[in-house]
Amino acid sequence: MLKSVLTGLVAVAAFSVANSASASAATLDIPTPNVEESVTVKLAAIVDESANEVVKPKKTEEKKETIHKIKENETLSDIAKEYDTTWQRIYDKNESIDSPDIINPGDKIVIPEQDEELEARELPEPPAPEPVARQQSATQTQTRTVQAASTSAPATQRRGSSAGNTYSYGYCTWHVKNLRSDLPNNLGNANTWAARARAQGMATGSTPRVGAVAQAITGYMHVAYVTAVNGDGTITVSEMNYKGWGVVSSRTAQASAFTYIY
Repeated sequence: MLKSVLTGLVAVAAFSVANSASASAATLDIPTPNVEESVTVKLAAIVDESANEVVKPKKTEEKKETIHKIKENETLSDIAKEYDTTWQRIYDKNESIDSPDIINPGDKIVIPEQDEELEARELPEPPAPEPVARQQSATQTQTRTVQAASTSAPATQRRGSSAGNTYSYGYCTWHVKNLRSDLPNNLGNANTWAARARAQGMATGSTPRVGAVAQAITGYMHVAYVTAVNGDGTITVSEMNYKGWGVVSSRTAQASAFTYIY
């Protein structure tokens, strides 16, 4: 519309100036300059410039995702603290994380925005019980390991210090150690507790007992404290960080899904 109006003005102005110039030239008997062409070019330039200003697009800024590369011995809670968020939000954002307790160094994850709405993901269930034959074989191996260890040196000389609780607060290992003050502080991550306990002369096995440590079978890094052994093949446990970091909860699970430290 603007271009049409200005084009009309160009024609009128050119015509008026041309007539005026022609009249003056006739009176003075001098050559008539090409005023129409000059005015037309200048006004056409104004039309083009105005048109360009009208259709000129505006630039928009795009937000970039915050990517974090997981470091050695880093946890979701450590990462959440660095970015002022929660481990649950990071877990909900990244479907590539199968379990909040198991993350791999070198993997890259996306940090959610503070105001981003996320759909809550369910926490993983413990793995299915191992076949009976495999459990029996593991029990026999455990027995041989304890017998071999007992012939080399007294267990009290090999066991690590049990003074205090040096495990990280908020995790399952801290909670179990808090309930079992006799446990050493050198059992490592949850998936190494039974093996390291056996190596230090502690009794282990596949039969649940009240007061025993229940370590989830390999593949699920978790330990809990047995509070009840039920008649239907299940146990009741007290645990931390199963429903969330620092959260203490209780649940019933299949007894065969764990190995035990007595």
